[in-house]
Amino acid sequence: PELDVTPAQVDFGLALVGASAPTRTLTIANQGAGPLRIRRVTEPDEPAFSFEYSRPVPRIDGDPPLVISSGQEPLVITVSFTPTSAQAYGSFLGVLSNDPDALELPVTVKGVGISCQANATVNAMGECECLPGFNACGEACVADSPTSCGAACTDCTAVNLSAGTDALCVAGACDYACKPLH
Repeated sequence: PELDVTPAQVDFGLALVGASAPTRTLTIANQGAGPLRIRRVTEPDEPAFSFEYSRPVPRIDGDPPLVISSGQEPLVITVSFTPTSAQAYGSFLGVLSNDPDALELPVTVKGVGISCQANATVNAMGECECLPGFNACGEACVADSPTSCGAACTDCTAVNLSAGTDALCVAGACDYACKPLH
């Protein structure tokens, strides 16, 4: 038997706190001639990661092994990451098998939880979005007011400067640009 885990690590990169990052897929296959026996799969003790298996897997000593014969469909593991706080997460998924070259193989799973800025929340698309009554000005969410971007986020070139409608316009240039926070 020859244990083949693809990819060798699962890196979610950055994900917003409270939002689920796009899932990643791991496959465990047998590239050898004899039957591969998966004796145990040990999940990390980190609730930000979750795992779904295409077939039942042994989780404790004494469970019947999962046998993957040469040429048989691989075991597919769908990995999810939902960070609960702004921090780095990292752990290992352990795979114990009868492969003489890889009896116990640790697979790294990692990701970083990031938070939205003040006055913002995570929307259904997993992006930061300003709360009602606030607008995006650069990367900040500021309250509607005559000295902020305001509800319209009008480009300075379109503003009637003599009317004084945008306190941040100076000679036709804005101190910052207003745009949706996505």
